[in-house]
Amino acid sequence: MWIDVALDHASAKKLRPEIWIAVDALRATAVMATFLAEGGKSIYLTGDVEEARALRREFNLLAMGEQGALPIPGFDFDNSPLALLKARDRIQGRSVVHITSNGTKLVKMLTSLGGIIFAGSFLNLSACVSRAAELLLGGSLVQSGIPVELDEVEKVFGDGRRRAGVGPGLVVACAGRQGLPILDDTYFAGAFVKRLHALMPDAQLLDGALIAQAVSDALPREDAFGQSHSGQIMAELGLQEEILFCARVDVYSCVPQASFEGGHLVMKA
Repeated sequence: MWIDVALDHASAKKLRPEIWIAVDALRATAVMATFLAEGGKSIYLTGDVEEARALRREFNLLAMGEQGALPIPGFDFDNSPLALLKARDRIQGRSVVHITSNGTKLVKMLTSLGGIIFAGSFLNLSACVSRAAELLLGGSLVQSGIPVELDEVEKVFGDGRRRAGVGPGLVVACAGRQGLPILDDTYFAGAFVKRLHALMPDAQLLDGALIAQAVSDALPREDAFGQSHSGQIMAELGLQEEILFCARVDVYSCVPQASFEGGHLVMKA
């Protein structure tokens, strides 16, 4: 088995693991976990505002998200887990359409590459690690409909280059910002890798995983979130409480998973 980290979208497109952990630590994947854990039914994902409005009308959905870290006019919520906590009664049993600058686009892109996709954040870190380890160690990948050649000794990059990697693989895919790596996502990826590798010490850590792990060892979590570009923008907008909440560990046991319903990309617990 092997574990890797894609620091940005371009890197992810070259990888073909059986399991993806999608992360947009500030704040999309934290919002997904919060919405579902606090009683929401499902999350329709899109990267286009007009499509979000159309889905909202068609399925009588709530709407949440951001563009450039700013609320979208007419939406019920911005990209805020704290706003969802204050509206628990309103979201019970409801479904929502979600759009963000980076995170929802990442999940949509990953669906074109195959494999199981989970949404990870510090809020549901242990739950994501446990679910991934359960699938990788328990043979459930085949039962999930993902073809796994357990005896293969190489994986193939999207451009045809080959890389070492025995058995099934997992990649933590970082949303980044505007196509580039970002500190908060990389930091989470490193923390995830450390937790998972502790449960699977025989798994091979590839370069991306080693890089992310080194980053997570280099500074405290709150500092990584506050110093990242996303964190600085949020601080300028007065969202320091949002940063601190997204840096909390194991608030939820919910693991959002991507699927398709009626041709629409949906996340459910």
